[in-house]
Amino acid sequence: MTKNHLFLLINNSLPAYFVLKKYPGKKNMKGFLSFIMLVALASCIQEIEYEIDAVPKQLVVNAVVQEGQYVKVNVSALQSIFDSTYHFITDAVVCVQFNGDADTLINLGDGNYRSHTIAKQGDAIALSVTKQGYDRVYAADTVPLRTEILKAKRIKTNETVAYGDPVYEYAITFKCNEQAQLYEFFIAEQVMTKDGRYGVGFSSYDIEVDPIISQSGIKGLNSYFFSSERIAGSVYTLTMKMRGAWSPGGSFSTPLFTASETKTAVVLRTISQSYVDYRISSEKHLLLKNDSSIVEDLILVPLIGPQPEIYSNIENGHGILASFCQSYFFID
Repeated sequence: MTKNHLFLLINNSLPAYFVLKKYPGKKNMKGFLSFIMLVALASCIQEIEYEIDAVPKQLVVNAVVQEGQYVKVNVSALQSIFDSTYHFITDAVVCVQFNGDADTLINLGDGNYRSHTIAKQGDAIALSVTKQGYDRVYAADTVPLRTEILKAKRIKTNETVAYGDPVYEYAITFKCNEQAQLYEFFIAEQVMTKDGRYGVGFSSYDIEVDPIISQSGIKGLNSYFFSSERIAGSVYTLTMKMRGAWSPGGSFSTPLFTASETKTAVVLRTISQSYVDYRISSEKHLLLKNDSSIVEDLILVPLIGPQPEIYSNIENGHGILASFCQSYFFID
């Protein structure tokens, strides 16, 4: 157990009626609570001790496998949220079996490992990681079958929405595999930056959503998840009406899709169940994440409730092994 100190803010100097009188009928609860916290910050401080349980000695293994790419795995040690350093494991033995054929991964340093073998659609992948002093961890997943986009188009309508943004209609046609699969769909713009990285933005402001998504799918932060159970084996055209505005997605060293110039594409991924479970849980975790350095987030913690647990399929450890196949169609 580690002893730490918590500074408890106590305010007895300001009568409650002053706060109510100052902000009568305040609709903005966040602003109201922020005012109370600011008042508290000017009050006396009492120091108390609290204890933190020791962090279990466990491995954290993360690998999202893309069909047509080498398997890349990152290995680190579980650490406390109070620890700002990274504990990468640089001397683990990482092994991946492709349909029973073993491949011991290349150590790239900084906890990163890479396979000699390229993952193919339909591959049954079994991952194991061993490190002296830690329990062996393992996981399994199957790379889904690819679904190709047959055609896609984007049409600018005469409509406009808030801030004068245009409205676009999208139509994406693809042939579903005979067996029902899970899908992720999104619209992305990729730009190569001056430093050679790839900036990605997402069209995530929907106006009308395709029935296959609205009736049985899930909307993520920048993408949509759905099952082909109702349309398996058929040619289907997915239709969306989107606001012409982009949400920032970040900057990456590798491209989302192959292009050296600015390109906009519709992207369709067939995904494993572990991929869905991980993405949905991690996005919920991100949405409910609080920043204790921000007064509003600090005082809203009890109102929001506990953080949702992020899905993991790593036995004896933490992290994720998931897989997907990706197809895209440029609509510039």
